[in-house]
Amino acid sequence: MSSHRCIVLGLVAFGWQIFLGPFLMRGPQALSFGRSLPCPSGKRVFSGGVQNANSGVVVQESHLNLAGDTWAYTVSRKTGGAVVTFTGWAVCATTTS
Repeated sequence: MSSHRCIVLGLVAFGWQIFLGPFLMRGPQALSFGRSLPCPSGKRVFSGGVQNANSGVVVQESHLNLAGDTWAYTVSRKTGGAVVTFTGWAVCATTTS
């Protein structure tokens, strides 16, 4: 377990981890879809995002869910080649009050 600690909104976070979710969009057509990155049991999400590796991928939304245990995002593809790639990420940690 990491020794890193931080305090956010009155909660002490420790043992934080970064989770990555690489994804691909195939085909030249325009697409739009959502993905989510859940934290392991007992951890809460503190941050997250999505990074595209190609031009033509647009982030429509990126946020934590209401339960606070998953980072969700939606991307759309306007242009690009046969395959475009993007990676979602979430920072999860154990919390105590």
